Amino acid sequence: MNNRPYIDHAFAGIKPFTESLEQAGITYTILDDSPRSLLGEIPGILNPEDDTVKTGKCVKNGNDMFFAEFGIRITPGYRSHIVFIYDHVPERDELLMTVNDIEAIIMQRLDNVDLNDVFEQGKKLNQ
Repeated sequence: MNNRPYIDHAFAGIKPFTESLEQAGITYTILDDSPRSLLGEIPGILNPEDDTVKTGKCVKNGNDMFFAEFGIRITPGYRSHIVFIYDHVPERDELLMTVNDIEAIIMQRLDNVDLNDVFEQGKKLNQ
């Protein structure tokens, strides 16, 4: 059985999920109780000075969809966003469980990255 409180996740890249929703013409609402205090609660995962978190709700195909978007600073001026989708308003303890999953999800994604390809692409850009 799956113990995750979210039903899916996606890497949104440097463009925030909310910006993608706007561009797609999807109306959303940021929940008033966006849990900014989560950022410093689990040391080493999210930094309250550099990272962001938003929770929100949008409607897709007539169904309510809830999300938590985490913006993780990767360089000065840029954040990489990861979005988690819920079928309910996530409670604080569920958001903490989600935060605890972030590192493993990122590491799993990096396992699929071939560093030789990254270096080759870097060489091409510098030529």
